Order: sequence, then C-alpha cells, then structure tokens
Amino acid sequence: MVWPDATEPAWYPARALRLACPCAGCVEEMTNRPILDPATVPEDVSPAVLELVGAYGLRVRWSDGHGTGIYTFQALHGSPARTISG
Repeated sequence: MVWPDATEPAWYPARALRLACPCAGCVEEMTNRPILDPATVPEDVSPAVLELVGAYGLRVRWSDGHGTGIYTFQALHGSPARTISG
C-alpha cells in the first residue's frame, strides 16, 4: 500500500494482518481484548479477495475462510508495516 505521506510502499505481512482482525469474532467487543487463538490461523494464510468498504477501509476475505473484519485505512496507516525498497 502506498500512503500519501510515505516515500516507500508499506507491506503488511498477511498472517500478522489476519491476527489483527478487528471483527467481533476476533476481538472482545467490550474490552477490545483479542480472542482469536493464533494457533487456529494457518502460517500460510493469505488474502483471497480484497474489497473496498466505502471510502474508509478494506474487507479482506482470507484463505482460511474468514472475512468479516473491516480494516480501516486509519488503522492500517497507524499499524506497523514493513517497507520495501527498490
């Protein structure tokens, strides 16, 4: 992903992004405590489909069948990402 205020593209590792899913099945709604068991997410999980949600985020449909979380652009912009030079 290329952000307007960045000089290099940001790369988000697929499994880390899947483990950070913000949906109610992955995060306790009242406390915001993660409830997703990382052992249930395959090491090789990958995005199968990306969908724009309005002008504020992305829905990722994952290879493990999960697809209810919406990753807001604000949250993605503020999350750790690796940059790739070249």
